[in-house]
Amino acid sequence: MLTAGCSEQPLTGINSIKANSGSAFGGVCPTKQNLAARVTKLNQETITTNSFHTVKKFDVNDFIDSSKIDTLSTNIVLEKNTQIILTLNRQCALKDPAQLPQRDLITQLNSSTNPEIMSEQSVVWHLPNEMSVSELEKITSASKCVLSTSLNKSLDLLSTTTTTPNDTYYNSLSHLKALGYEYLYNKIFNKIINTEDVITVAVIDTGNDLVHADMVGRNWENLSEKNGKPGVDDDNNGFVDDINGYNFATSSGNVVDEYGMPHGEHVAGLIAANVNNNVGVVGLGSARVKIMHLNVFGRPILPGYGGTDPLLLMENAIRYAADNGAKVINLSVGRLGSSTTALNALTYAVNKGVFIAASAGNNSIEITSSQPFFPAIYGAELNGMMAVGAADSVNGVFGEKCGFSNYSTHYVEITAPGCDSNASSTGLLSLGIFSEQPYVYMAGTSMSGPLVAAAAATVISYVKEKSGVEPSNILNEKILKMGGKKMSNQESFVKNGNALDMPSLLSYIDTEILGLPASCQ
Repeated sequence: MLTAGCSEQPLTGINSIKANSGSAFGGVCPTKQNLAARVTKLNQETITTNSFHTVKKFDVNDFIDSSKIDTLSTNIVLEKNTQIILTLNRQCALKDPAQLPQRDLITQLNSSTNPEIMSEQSVVWHLPNEMSVSELEKITSASKCVLSTSLNKSLDLLSTTTTTPNDTYYNSLSHLKALGYEYLYNKIFNKIINTEDVITVAVIDTGNDLVHADMVGRNWENLSEKNGKPGVDDDNNGFVDDINGYNFATSSGNVVDEYGMPHGEHVAGLIAANVNNNVGVVGLGSARVKIMHLNVFGRPILPGYGGTDPLLLMENAIRYAADNGAKVINLSVGRLGSSTTALNALTYAVNKGVFIAASAGNNSIEITSSQPFFPAIYGAELNGMMAVGAADSVNGVFGEKCGFSNYSTHYVEITAPGCDSNASSTGLLSLGIFSEQPYVYMAGTSMSGPLVAAAAATVISYVKEKSGVEPSNILNEKILKMGGKKMSNQESFVKNGNALDMPSLLSYIDTEILGLPASCQ
């Protein structure tokens, strides 16, 4: 266990899960080549049955105030200077700016000359005059360079509480016990992890404390920029000095959290905080993941976050993650309503093979088509993306739905710990600002989402280690659905009562995905 000043000992206490006696290899341990062929076939099967996603250009619901959803129509007038997000085809816009509603919008486009980087990008258009929604649709639909349109909006961080804990020991991490972490640790973490099996997870949030003792070695690095010249876009991806990620709020490579609440740190710690380092807490993915830090919130004291609401920034951060090597994206942000441009960005990422975990929100409501919460609502239609609800991890046991968690038996596809009714402020323990409050408790679907993101990264790492082949994001979603624990107390709140459980997940991978006989697991 983790204790102050003492080294951590190997975890014990959960019996091995007995696998099915039969296997795809007739009781003989397969070679890595055998497993590679099997995983490749499963990836191909999921791809052929799930075509790439497309999105519509315009949806009037994006412009509806969720509190007045029955009273607005396409005739509503948008005020002058209203911020409109336009998703542009970069090549089209640069080639023919006259196609744009306003020519100078091209000044917002990424500077990369690499056609595979940010092939599409979100920009903000300040309406030059009052305009009805129907007029806006006519203008944007007439442009072949505009892929989608929606209203720019603020985003909420989906945590509810934060306090300083009395200790930082492993025994305080009830969410890990509820998830069966001891079995996970002994099976795949209590060993040397090969560099090629470490998976990049993009955390799109408030930034991070890069010097936190529990994140040493867990920060993603862009080696071209790290070893390049300051002030130069060394890798030609359109972003200067993006060594550990990028700050979209300040348009700089400085991803340090200046928001005033350690939300990004807490989320990153739940995914990646070091294990066996004699201090602090443990991330569910620990040594098998690195975090790409993408800051979209900046300083809240600045009006409009420096003039641009986080939705526009989130969309371009999603594309950055997909273009720069992230295999998993965590979105512990959202708000009531819908956004076609956000859906477009999510589609861009899943079509590039990225798995996305999106928190379901903290409004205590049922998510429906008439009461949407985005981006989580899009998980049901996008293969490779899942919306995550929150459950209690009281006494280290998977309990009832957290009272604040949004729910749906259609749109919410998995649940994970997001509160602990016995802990300080009913939250989960993770990282804070190291120089101020190194460890804090927070509760929310902001906490359950990262646990699923960490599980998804662990699935990729483990399957790749065994077979040499990465499972696709669509196969990853299938594993998380089929390998979860079906819990009767969650059936009214999440599809099929599906709850994250690491022993069940690994057992499903061994038996159903890899087809290993029990003697080879």
